[in-house]
Formats: sequence, structure tokens, C-alpha cells
Amino acid sequence: MRNPGRLSAVVVLALLGAGSVRAAGSEAKAQAAALTREANEIYAGRTLKDLQAALAKLEAAVKVCPDCPESWLLLSEVRWGIGERLPRDQKEARLNWFVSGEQAADRALALVPDSGPALYWKTVNMASGADMKGWASSLWLFSTLLKNMETVEAKAPHYYYGGTDRFWTEVLVRVPLFLADRFGYKAEDLAKNLEDEIKLEPRFFSNYVFVARLYWKMGEKEKALARLDWVLSHDPAALPSMRGDNLDQQAAARRMWKEYTGKNYPQR
Repeated sequence: MRNPGRLSAVVVLALLGAGSVRAAGSEAKAQAAALTREANEIYAGRTLKDLQAALAKLEAAVKVCPDCPESWLLLSEVRWGIGERLPRDQKEARLNWFVSGEQAADRALALVPDSGPALYWKTVNMASGADMKGWASSLWLFSTLLKNMETVEAKAPHYYYGGTDRFWTEVLVRVPLFLADRFGYKAEDLAKNLEDEIKLEPRFFSNYVFVARLYWKMGEKEKALARLDWVLSHDPAALPSMRGDNLDQQAAARRMWKEYTGKNYPQR
């Protein structure tokens, strides 16, 4: 005959044990979330030192909680950012960062398969890796990149202040416009999309710089210079979460102004 008292004790202990597991899981998620928030705040500065500090926080976060997609998502972006900031002649090192960035995005996608942001960073890392390998050997990947970004556009149309539009712009400024038309992308349409994103968030500088590049290629030089002028005459800290990125874009705008006009800003 079973001992009811003992059985009750076993059940109680089992329940207590299960509660401890749940509590530990909840505690791990809370710890990972806190580390990810801290990493995001550091990452806003966008210097290599900031990225490395954010990286340490995020690697700790995914170690504590391997099933927290937000941590993997930001880790993918940060790894890409570190690779982007390395000199282009450090091809192997850059490629390694992009590969690890893609792997982090894959972990996020495994947890949230329909995540547009995770697919975005997977694709950005893939494209950057292909750039390091050489597009001649990576042309097979091109259709996948385009398809992925079309999926991102459908799932998260304004993600990263129009990240997909900047991706298409990067494609267009690298190839002849007639060739871009064959892929179904028109410079005029992309310029309009970027201008729409600027209206939604005028404090984000990257869209101004990208549309300026597009206008210049289209031969609309005054529009290009007007967009660069806006970036160079406004405060990069107006959008705190993007202050570091905005500073980078100001530096890019200053270089472009010099390239386009042959003079230092604001001279023409």
C-alpha cells in the first residue's frame, strides 16, 4: 500500500523543483534582457570601442539565455558593425565577423522564424561577406539577397528607418541604371521611398546620404547637395539612439561634398 504522506512529500518536492526551474529560466531571461539593454545603450555611440563593449554584454547575454532572440538579433548587428569598421584590406578578419553575424541572425531566426529584422541582418551580413569574397564568385547569391530583402520589406516595411530601401540603393549605385531596371528597381522609385522615410524620421541621417548618392547618379546634382547640406547643418545627437551613426554619416557627407564639388563644405 502506498504511503500517502510520503507521496505528498514527493509531489511537493517535485513541484518545488519545477518552480525553481521556472524561476531560474525567468531570472536568466531578465538578466539577458538587462544586458541587452545595456549593450544597446553602449552601441548607440557606434565607435569601435563602443561596439566591442556592447559585444561583451551581448555574448554574456546569449550565454545566460541562449533562447532570447532579442540578444541574438542585436549581436548580429554588432558583429556586422565591427566587421564594417575594420580596414578593407583585413579581408579575412572582416569576413569572419560577417560570418559570425550571420550565425547570430540564424539563431534569432531559429527562435522567431518569421522575424523580418533577423532576416534583414542575416542578409546584410551575407552581402558584406560576399563583398569580401568578391562578387564574381558570389553572383549565385545575388538572387537570394534580393528575395530575402523583398521578404523583409513585406514583413517589416519600415525596419531600421527604411533599411531595405538603403540596401536597394547600395545595389543601384554599384551597377549601371539600365541593369538595375532589369531587376525591377528604378532609381526614381527608390529616391521617393527614401524621401518618405525621411519624412517619417527626419533625424536619421543615413537616408539623406543614401538618397544624395542616388540623386548624384541620376544627374540631379542640386538635390544631392541639398541633402548633404541638411546632414552637415544639423545636430547628430537629435536622435540619441543613432547619434554615433549620425556622426558617421556626417563624416561621409563631408567626404561626398568634397568629391562632388571639389571644395570643402559649405563652399561650392
